[in-house]
Amino acid sequence: MTDVELSEDSDRYSAINRFKGLKSVQRYETLAFLIWRNNWKRGAELGVHYGSTSEYLFQRFPHLNLIGVDFFAYPPLKVGGPPKPPAPPPPPPLPERRAAKVVRPSRRRG
Repeated sequence: MTDVELSEDSDRYSAINRFKGLKSVQRYETLAFLIWRNNWKRGAELGVHYGSTSEYLFQRFPHLNLIGVDFFAYPPLKVGGPPKPPAPPPPPPLPERRAAKVVRPSRRRG
């Protein structure tokens, strides 16, 4: 629990206002504090990405046994089976077409 307890009749923002002067704390710093305080030996990180949080924790806690899980889709592997036939050659170009000359009957009256 937190060190600040809220009573039913207190302003709900009064506890928050006490912490306004503190600097922001990064996630990896919070995890390092919890590991240190509780003497944790193992854990898991979901969403490892580049592993910067794990690296930070391993530098400070070499005894830590950490499982990192991250979803990354590799392109599908081509395993066995006959090779695909080569793609057919492109069709030959169409012959150039010219517009037909339209001949209109003359309008002579006569």
